[in-house]
Amino acid sequence: MGESASNHRHPLDFQHDARPCKVRGGQQIAKLRVFMPTWEQAARLDWDRMQRPLLCDYVQFLLVMGMRHGTESMTVRWCDCEW
Repeated sequence: MGESASNHRHPLDFQHDARPCKVRGGQQIAKLRVFMPTWEQAARLDWDRMQRPLLCDYVQFLLVMGMRHGTESMTVRWCDCEW
């Protein structure tokens, strides 16, 4: 309860990663983070316009949480997320 409003942030805020990147490709991840919004907006097909925002959110979630895709992320449930 003693948390101030400034402590609340969007769960996909990249400025405060849950844990530091331990991958040698930290620069590649930074480039990906910059590129994804542009890639998302460049979708031409209806299917891409629907799927790209979801894919960008998924990639951002994995980066913030430090998870790998597949079995690690498949076990996450809505009840595991705090809002």
